[in-house]
Amino acid sequence: MKLNKCFFLFLVTLAIQISPIMGQNLALIQKAGSLSYQGKFNEALPLFNKMLDSLKAEADKDPGKKQEYLIWLQNKGLIYEHMGDFSTAEQIYQQIILEEINLKNDLDNGYERLRVLNLLSGLYEKMGNNEGAEAILEDLVFSEYANYKESDEKGQFFEFYTRLYNSDAKSKAGLDQMFAIYGISPQLTEPKKAEASTGSDSSALSKKLAKFWAYYLRLKAAATDTASGVNAGYLTMMFPFKSQNIYTQVFTPPTAEQLNTLKEGKEKFGGGRSGLIFNDPWNEVQRLFILYKKLNNYIAAEALIKQAIAVDDKKPDGGDQTMNGLVNMYLKAPMTGEVMKQAGIKNDVAANMNQILNVNNRYQGTDIFYIQNKALLAGLYKDTRQNAEYTLLSDTIYTLCQKLDTVSNPLIASRLADTYTAIGKYDEALSSYKKIINYHKTQSGNNIVSSQLYWAALLHSAQLYKQKGNYEAAKADLLEALVYDKKISGEKYIDHMDRVIALAQLHDDTRDFKLAEQYCARVLESVMNTIRDNFSFLSEREKMSLINNEISAFDFSASLMLHDPKPSDKFITQVYNQQLDLNGLVLTDEQKVFENIRKNGNPVLKKLLTEWQSNKKAIAWQYSQPAAVFKNHTIDSLNTIANEQEKKINLLSNAYLNNNKNRHTDFSEIRKKLGNDEAAIEFTHFKYYNKQWMDSTYYGAFIVLANDSVPHFVPLCEERKLAGLLQNDNSSSKQFIEKLYGNGINPAGNTISGRRSDLLYQLVWQPLQPFLKGINKIYLATAGLLSRVSFNALPGDNDQYLFDKYEIRQCSSIRQIVEQVIPGQIPVGAYAVLFGGIDYGTASEGKFWGPLSTTLDEVNYINTLLAANNIKTILLTNTAASEENLKQLSGHSPYVLHMATHGFSRPLLDTATKNSFSDGNSFVLADDPMLRSGIILANANNVWSGGKPVEGKEDGIVTAYEIANLDLNGTELVVLSACETALGDIRNAEGVFGFQRAFKLAGVHYMLLGSWDLPATETDQLMRDFYTDIFKGASIYPAFKEAQSKLRKNNPPYKWAGMILTE
Repeated sequence: MKLNKCFFLFLVTLAIQISPIMGQNLALIQKAGSLSYQGKFNEALPLFNKMLDSLKAEADKDPGKKQEYLIWLQNKGLIYEHMGDFSTAEQIYQQIILEEINLKNDLDNGYERLRVLNLLSGLYEKMGNNEGAEAILEDLVFSEYANYKESDEKGQFFEFYTRLYNSDAKSKAGLDQMFAIYGISPQLTEPKKAEASTGSDSSALSKKLAKFWAYYLRLKAAATDTASGVNAGYLTMMFPFKSQNIYTQVFTPPTAEQLNTLKEGKEKFGGGRSGLIFNDPWNEVQRLFILYKKLNNYIAAEALIKQAIAVDDKKPDGGDQTMNGLVNMYLKAPMTGEVMKQAGIKNDVAANMNQILNVNNRYQGTDIFYIQNKALLAGLYKDTRQNAEYTLLSDTIYTLCQKLDTVSNPLIASRLADTYTAIGKYDEALSSYKKIINYHKTQSGNNIVSSQLYWAALLHSAQLYKQKGNYEAAKADLLEALVYDKKISGEKYIDHMDRVIALAQLHDDTRDFKLAEQYCARVLESVMNTIRDNFSFLSEREKMSLINNEISAFDFSASLMLHDPKPSDKFITQVYNQQLDLNGLVLTDEQKVFENIRKNGNPVLKKLLTEWQSNKKAIAWQYSQPAAVFKNHTIDSLNTIANEQEKKINLLSNAYLNNNKNRHTDFSEIRKKLGNDEAAIEFTHFKYYNKQWMDSTYYGAFIVLANDSVPHFVPLCEERKLAGLLQNDNSSSKQFIEKLYGNGINPAGNTISGRRSDLLYQLVWQPLQPFLKGINKIYLATAGLLSRVSFNALPGDNDQYLFDKYEIRQCSSIRQIVEQVIPGQIPVGAYAVLFGGIDYGTASEGKFWGPLSTTLDEVNYINTLLAANNIKTILLTNTAASEENLKQLSGHSPYVLHMATHGFSRPLLDTATKNSFSDGNSFVLADDPMLRSGIILANANNVWSGGKPVEGKEDGIVTAYEIANLDLNGTELVVLSACETALGDIRNAEGVFGFQRAFKLAGVHYMLLGSWDLPATETDQLMRDFYTDIFKGASIYPAFKEAQSKLRKNNPPYKWAGMILTE
C-alpha cells in the first residue's frame, strides 16, 4: 500500500508547523490543500505561490523563518510531481537541498534535508533514473543505520537542547522563557521558576539542563501512573525528537568499501529503527530492497532486508512515541486547536492524525513493519526458488499476522492485507481490505488518510475478487472507486488511471471488448501525455526508463486487439497512431536535439555539448583498460555526471519545443505518402496479457495501404517460437545462415534439411499475404527479434525469395516515410573517406584480429571509381586507418564514409560472470550495449587482447558509443563492410542499440551494415557493383537492389543477403 505523500506531507506540515504567519494564511492554506486533494493542481498552484511569496518575504527579513518557507516549498514540488511535471519538481527539490545545507540551524534542516532526499529518490524512480534513486537511498539507509551511533537517553536530551539553544537567537529566547516559566502538571511540585541566568555560557546552560533533566525524569515516572493525570504526550513535548535518532548522529555516507560489504551482508547495521516518514520507519529500506530486486541485485536485496529484520529482533520494543506525543500535544494545545477550529479544519486533522497513532507499536510481541520486512524476504525466496525457505517463513508470517487481526487501525489493516496477499492468504487479505472499506464508510467526512486507504483497498480487493473468479464483485469495487474519484478528486487525479486500466482489464477478462476499448483508450491518451510532457528534459537513459515504466498500457492495448475478433476502427487507429509516436521516440528526440545544436545552437549549448562529449570520452577510455584493473565505481561516477549534463542540454535546447508539434505523425499522413502498389508494415511486440500478465511476449503487425480507411492489425506469434528459430546452436556463421535460409540459389534448390526460414515465413509473413495483393514496394520497420531476420531471404514460393517479389525498404520507424528527404545530386565539393587494408597490430596475448586481405582491393577499386567520377577521396590504409583519423572527421563529415574491417557485437553478461571476468578487454563488461558493439581499426589488437592502452593515443576499438559522439551531419551514406555491424541489443520500442542507432545520432542518413560474418569475395563484388551504379546516376536504394540482384543470380542467401540498407 502506498500513501499519497503529497497530501500526507501537507497534513503533517499543517499540524505541526503552525506559526503566526501561518495563522494569518490558514484560509489560504486550507483552500490550497483542498484543491490539491481534489486534483485541481492548476487552481492550487497560484494559491501556493501567493503563500510562498509571503513566506519568502518574511524569510528574507528573518533568516530564522527560512526553514518554514522551505517546508512549504516541498509541497509545491510534490504538486508538480503529481501533475507529471518532473523537471520542475526535481529543480524544486534540488533547490531545497542546497538551501538547507546552507542553513545554520542544523537541528531543523538535518531531518528536512533527508526527507527531501527521500522525495527526490522517489521522483527519480518515476523518471526512470534508477541509478540516481539507488544512490540516494543507499546514502539514506546506510548512513542512518550502518553509521548510526547510539547515545544514552540523557546524552540525547542534553545534545538536543544544547543544539537548539545555540542554533539561533529566537530558539535561545524561547528556551530561556520555557526554563523560566515551564509548568505542565499541577500534581508535580516542581517550582515554576528555574534559576535565573541571562548568560549563554556552557556552564550556565548545563545547570539549567540538569534541572530540566531531573524534572523530565520525575514527569516520566509520573506518566506511568494513570492516577497522576500526566499524559505521555507531554513527555514528547519536552523531548520531541528522542526517537528521531537522525538528530543525534552525523549524516555520514558509507565508503565504497563499506557499502559493498554491507550489500554483501558482511557488515551489520549498528542502529535501531528510525525513519524519514512518520508512519513508515522502514520506508527507505523497503524501497531500496524493491529497487535492488528491480535491478536484479538479489544478493544486496537479501542482505539489506535481513539486516532490517535483525535490527527489530535486537530491539523488539519498537514503537515511536514521538508521533503519538506530537499528535496528542497539537490536538490538545489550546492555541493550535483554536486556530484550527477557526479555520474549520480541526476535526479533519484530528481524524487523519489519530489514524497514524500506534501504527508501529508492538502488539503481542510484533508490529506490522517487522512482519512486512519478513514478507519481503519471503517474496525474494519465492522469486529465487528457495522453496523450503519460502514455505517456512510464510508460515511464520501467517502466525504473526494473526496476532494483529483484531487491531482496528486502518493503516495496520492495509499493510496486513498486503502481507496476507504476499504469502497467498487471499481470504484473509480480502477480510482486511473490507475492514478498511467499511471503516471509511462509517467515518464522518472524507479525510485524507482514510480516502487513500479506501481507494487502495477497493483496487486491491477487486484484484483478489478477480483472481477468485468473482468478476461482478471486482467490477463493483472498481466502479465504486471511480465514483469516489469523481466525487472527491476528479478524473485528472494522479492515481485515477490505475482504476481505469484495472476496469479495462476486467472487461477484457469477461470479453466485454467494447467497454474494455473505451477504458483502455482513456489510459493510452493519459500515458502518452505523461511521456510527451516529460521528454524535454530527461536524459536518454531516463526517457527509456520512463517508457518502460508506462509500457504496460501499450502492451495491454495490443493484447486486447489480439483477443477481440472485431476491434473498432477508432481503437485500431488510436493504437496505431500511438505506436507510431512510440517507436524510435527516444532516438528521434535525441536526433533533433543534436541537429538543432549543431546547426543553430547558441554558444552556451555548444559548450555544454562539448563538455558532455568530453565526459563520454572519459567513460569510453575507462573501457580501454584491461579487465583485471577495470574500476566500475569510476564508471558509475562518470555516468552520473554525464546523465546530469545531458539533462541540462535537453532542458536548454529549443529543439524539443520547435519540433514537438511535428512529432505526432498519424495514420492519415502515412497513407497519403503511399502509392497504390505500396504498403507500410510496422511490426510490434508486446508483453501478453490474458486475465493476468503472462510470461510471454507476442508479435503482431500493423499494415497500412493507400486506399484503406483504417490500418490493419495482424496477430503473428509468440516470441519463444522466433527465439528457437533464430538461436545459433554453436555452428559457424555460414552453417547457421544456411540452416536458417537454406543453400539454394532458389528456394526449391535448397538441400538443407529442416530449413528454418520456412517456419519463419509461416509465422511472420504468411499472415500478411492477404493484404499484399498487387503490392510491389514495402516499407518495413522491425521489432524485437525480427530485427535479426533478413526478410529478403525468406522464401516467397518455390522459385522466389521475397527479394524477388518486393522492393523492401527497411526503416527504424514507419514515421520516416513522412519525414524522408529524397536524395538529390551529389553536392559540389563532396568527398569520400575509405578505410581498408588495415594493420591491426600485434596482440599482447590471447585473442586478436587477423588481417582482411581483400579489403585493400575493395577500397582501392572504390577509390579509382570515385576518382574517375571526379569525387575527391581520402584513402586510409595500414596504420593510417586509425581511430584518430576517423574522429578527425567529426564536424567535417564526408558525403560517403566506407569502412571495410572487422566488427563485433557482444551480449550482456550476467552479474556473476562479470564479477569473475578478469581476462582480456573490458568492453564485454559494459551495461550499455553501445559500448559492446564496435569496429576494429589500426593497432586495436593490443587493447583487445588485454594490453594497457597507450596514454594519449586512441585504442583502435571504435564503439557505437563513441560513434554517437561524432558530428557526421553531412554524411549521406555510411558503409560498414564488416561483420555483425547491424546487430546489437534490442530495447523495446527503440529497436537495436548498436551502429544503426549510433550513426543516426551522429547525423547520417543511410547506412549499409552487415548482419552476419560476410564472405569476403562476394562482399567485395557487391560493393563494387553498388558504387558503380551510384555513379552512373542511380539513387542509393535502386543501386543497392541492382547490386544485390547481380549477386543473387548465382548464389544462395548467405552470400548476398547479409548486408542491410537502412535509413
